[in-house]
Amino acid sequence: MLADRLRMTNKAAVAGQQLYDTPGTYSWVAPAGVTSVDVCCIGAGGGSSSNFSYTQAQTKGGGGGALAYVNSISVTPGSSYTVVVGTGGVDQTDGTNSSFNSTSCRAGGGVSGYNGGSGGTVLNGTGGVGGDGGTSNRGFSTSFSTAVYGGAGGGGAGGYSAAGGAGGNNNSASSSDTGGAGASGSGGSAGGGGGGAGEYQPFDFTKVYAGGRGGHGGGTGIKGTGSSGTGGSGAVYNSTEAGHGGGGSGGTASTGGSNTAGIYGGGACSGNYGYDVYSDDPLEYGTRGYVTNGGKGAVRIMWGGGRSYPSNAADV
Repeated sequence: MLADRLRMTNKAAVAGQQLYDTPGTYSWVAPAGVTSVDVCCIGAGGGSSSNFSYTQAQTKGGGGGALAYVNSISVTPGSSYTVVVGTGGVDQTDGTNSSFNSTSCRAGGGVSGYNGGSGGTVLNGTGGVGGDGGTSNRGFSTSFSTAVYGGAGGGGAGGYSAAGGAGGNNNSASSSDTGGAGASGSGGSAGGGGGGAGEYQPFDFTKVYAGGRGGHGGGTGIKGTGSSGTGGSGAVYNSTEAGHGGGGSGGTASTGGSNTAGIYGGGACSGNYGYDVYSDDPLEYGTRGYVTNGGKGAVRIMWGGGRSYPSNAADV
């Protein structure tokens, strides 16, 4: 009878979850008895780099990826559904979107610093946008005898109910200025990275003149809302590097001198700027710069056990 068949179906739907956190495209098959799933997607963070051209403005920090979740998505047992995990942006490329079943749940990737550094948006679902990358000045001085600008901070990944923290700005290159602090996250989001500060050396053909880089944005965890990440500290002139933004809801911050932002979805900081005095042309700008990478995205699918996002999403 119908009632008996329903009881058998519910019994077969054992609670579980599946995490995809390696960038790429996958096919998820709904298990026997599973007719509804709850999904969370985090877009990848935008990349950034130093700007190698004297005539252009300095590259901003990369934007953090957005977080989106949708509960009670209908699925058919045995059917396949496409899962896409976003790839962190590198250099001038944006982070890419993460999604489940195309548009059932979809979170936008952060924009690269070169393209403006804005945070990713919630494309389908509920959640928080990514934090914007920090803004900055030109990035290097126009004279060997003055201080050199540092880089800007990356934006934090979005949270379950609020935007990620914005990256800190680099301040004017003088001995009295440090980089601006990144903004802390809220609603379970990640913090933005701090802004870089300048460095100064008197004219000397044996030295390289370069400003300190910014801090990377933090990533957001994908197992439900938790504590928000703190913003990274600004760099101290001619001394420390900027702090990385803290992870939100169990996400990670970047560590040490890593060139990759926090996971999942942290935006990349912009790098050093300055003169390479070893060059044949002593007025060649930007050759101390390097590429930085946005944090990768993720998609998590869960079913059964009476769980749902954002606050009842633990593993079983």
